[in-house]
Amino acid sequence: MPVEFLTDSQAAAYAAYDGAPSRTELERFFFLDDTDRSLIEPKRRAYNRLGFAAQLTTVRYLGVFLDDPTDVPAEVADYLAEQLGIADASVLKTYGDRENTRLDHVRELRRILEYTEFADVEAELRVWVDARAWTTGEGPKALFDASVGWLRERRVLLPGVTTLARLVASVRETANHRLWDTLYGLLSTGQRAVLDSLLTVPPGARVSELDRLRRGPVRISGPQMKWALARAAEIADFGMAEVDVSAIPPRRLAELSRYGVDGKASLLRRHGDSRRLATLLATAVYLTTRAVDDALDLLEVLIATKLLARAERETAKEKLKTLPRVERAGAKLAAAFQVVFDTTSEQVDTDSGEITPPKVETLEAMWVEIEQVVPRHELAAALAALFELTPPLDSDADEAWRSQLLTLRRREVFAKNSSKWGDPRAKLLDGEAWEQAKPTMLASLNLPAEAGEHLAARAALLDGTYREVAGRVPANSRIVFDDDGRLHFAALEPEPEPASLRALREAVEAMLPRVDLPEVLLEVFAWTGADQAFTSVTGGEARLKDLNVTIAALLVAHACNVGYTPVIGSADALKYGRLSHVDQTYLRLATYRAENATLIDYQASIPLAQAWGGGLVASVDGMRFVVPVPSVYARPNPKYFGRRGGATWLNMINDQAAGLGGKVVAGTPRDSLYVLDVLYDRDGGKRPETIVTDTASYSDIVFGLLTLAGFAYAPQLADLPDQKMWRIDRTADYGAFQDAARGRVDLARIERHWEDILRIIGSIHTGAVRAYDVIRMLSRDGRPTPLGDAIAHYGRISKSLHILRLADEPGYRRQIKVQANLQEGRHSLARKIFHGRHGQLYQRYQDGMEDQIGALGLVLNALVLFNTRYMDAAVHQLRADGFDVRDEDVARLSPFVRHHINMLGRYSFQLPDLPGGLRPLRDPDAADDE
Repeated sequence: MPVEFLTDSQAAAYAAYDGAPSRTELERFFFLDDTDRSLIEPKRRAYNRLGFAAQLTTVRYLGVFLDDPTDVPAEVADYLAEQLGIADASVLKTYGDRENTRLDHVRELRRILEYTEFADVEAELRVWVDARAWTTGEGPKALFDASVGWLRERRVLLPGVTTLARLVASVRETANHRLWDTLYGLLSTGQRAVLDSLLTVPPGARVSELDRLRRGPVRISGPQMKWALARAAEIADFGMAEVDVSAIPPRRLAELSRYGVDGKASLLRRHGDSRRLATLLATAVYLTTRAVDDALDLLEVLIATKLLARAERETAKEKLKTLPRVERAGAKLAAAFQVVFDTTSEQVDTDSGEITPPKVETLEAMWVEIEQVVPRHELAAALAALFELTPPLDSDADEAWRSQLLTLRRREVFAKNSSKWGDPRAKLLDGEAWEQAKPTMLASLNLPAEAGEHLAARAALLDGTYREVAGRVPANSRIVFDDDGRLHFAALEPEPEPASLRALREAVEAMLPRVDLPEVLLEVFAWTGADQAFTSVTGGEARLKDLNVTIAALLVAHACNVGYTPVIGSADALKYGRLSHVDQTYLRLATYRAENATLIDYQASIPLAQAWGGGLVASVDGMRFVVPVPSVYARPNPKYFGRRGGATWLNMINDQAAGLGGKVVAGTPRDSLYVLDVLYDRDGGKRPETIVTDTASYSDIVFGLLTLAGFAYAPQLADLPDQKMWRIDRTADYGAFQDAARGRVDLARIERHWEDILRIIGSIHTGAVRAYDVIRMLSRDGRPTPLGDAIAHYGRISKSLHILRLADEPGYRRQIKVQANLQEGRHSLARKIFHGRHGQLYQRYQDGMEDQIGALGLVLNALVLFNTRYMDAAVHQLRADGFDVRDEDVARLSPFVRHHINMLGRYSFQLPDLPGGLRPLRDPDAADDE
């Protein structure tokens, strides 16, 4: 490999055509506008015009001019030739005959397009990479890709791959050393000794102090609560919370602490002083807040499952005791009211229709009739008993026992040195830190420092969209307005499945080779080299023989939830001791994410995946898991978990069927609290532009934050008629939408809070604070704070634009539905993979949950990649055989098929020789006798 962190294929694809561009890329980068044509047309010969166009569009697409301009994919040459009216694209071969012509064209394009040489900006790029590496802690590949984007945005011709890779690697290494040295320098001699003592194993103990303290509480009991408080106090006594680490970017501190939490004490001791003590300091700071979080989480669960449940049971017992009194009192009142009804109502003879007037005409007469049935004093006593024993009509049925207990959940009281239960306002960028981060953040999110012009542009967009869509309403039979002016959509008709699609699906699925799940992983490793991401926690480069086999076995054990037993074998790579060692040393969330990034990139390179989408649409949704063991990190919800607790895996998938990342959260909280955190913490792939969620993930504040962060938010709105649409101009006439647009966005309110709004989104963008904490801070008990209300008003502009687009573009609604269905298909496949132990998650600790679900997400992506590549090969084979393969049918194939994958029982770990890179496809017409 020319550089250590790029694979051969990644290095070869740099600044070069890696196959033909997709149709979307052709239209984006190779379309010739009027300015382009004015530059091309003066060239006299057809081959010069075509060659010049190839150079012009290639530098726009790749960031370099071609040494051999004829070395472009045929699809590019044909697309350009068609636009230029050149009948034969092969004339491009003649363009390279005169070297001077090519050089003259390059000089002309460099001058006109204002491209500069790399040497002119190298120093500026170093500063930028250093700032990004220092702030984000991104890996070398991510920094390399970001540097390529930075150069292309500034029209800088890309340098050689080795030159750029070495720059990134050296700057990143320098940033790492600065991080370690800075943290090391914050410590006194005594503090260094305290931290080093964490790595010692006390006499008679089996583990180091660090290993002991980083394990949180598990069981839900009073003794565990006592132990959790003692642990929090012991960690706080180290005094590391008093060390001022505010100058360290939060993401870097978190990254370093994860290494400290994952690594063994014996391995940490091997590092030099600065790295070892920096890691221990970051870990101690993290554990200081984590221990408080753990104790408060346990308290919350104790309250919910013990105290509240006990209160509810006691209340139920009291209700049972009072039930006879309630029944007697109710019977007396019912008898009295029956008399009132009978004596004061007109009587109608059903046969003759004759109407008889009421039996009594005065109140006194009515009471005479009542007291013949129930004496007045008994009736008064019955009323008093009911008022005493039953709650008011407008009260919550459980209010009696809920009102007895108060918790921290209202966020009216904050815990010191706590991440989850602390005051998020204290974590927001402020003062000098905000002023330093603000310019970069505004440029990154394309937001202005002053709101005036920006809000005016948003207002004009909303006004114009209302008018355009309203003008098309008469011809739009898909939408109607009820008598109250509320908007309704006709249900989307299911897309018909033509016979050609059914035939193609059956043929493709019949051609897929039958394999065991471990073989899928081994083959994907062979294609992608993704298993190289599994590095030892020691940081060393030494690798075990057949490590890929051991890793495949462990991924199957964890992702299928079956444990070691089904994957243990006689080969050294499959023996228990080897499995246990590799599990502890190589498998962790960080390595899962690094491998996942490779799989995501490989998936994006397959033509079939490109037919499904461009990777710019993604969805976030939750998958629920029952946790049947006692765990502080599970929460009850009878609807999903029965009598057990459970956890939710919020995961993100793009329109190319690649899982981009996820997050495990306790119980079933509203998805809207976590969507932005999941988006910012993806494993790899392109940054999605459009985000699809279900209704549970929606709120106006979330709309505002996602829009500010640069995402187009497209939630499904199941309760659409109840959704208020919003306008800015009260006097505007929006035709059919006049009544539906009954809400008014207050631009002045947004502008008043604009600086704080920017500080909020900037703090989320830089990782200073979690979006989850911010959203909880901005809205309490469903009532937004003034700042939250301002963000909600900003979000309502985008929400109204979204609803208008739903009304006007059935294709937009269908795109959202397709993406939501894609996520459902992934979850269905995940259930099939995670089949052991009835699909229940037997992990007590949050880290264990994240690791096991991380393995599931990785195996999902590997299986989808395997299917996608073989399905792509099957489509090509069918086309070559003359099968009726239509592009619109190809775009509707699903990669979530699994009939050909064995996920049960004992497994094969034998990878056959694949001279062509793939197994032979099966004959779709052969009898299926296997």
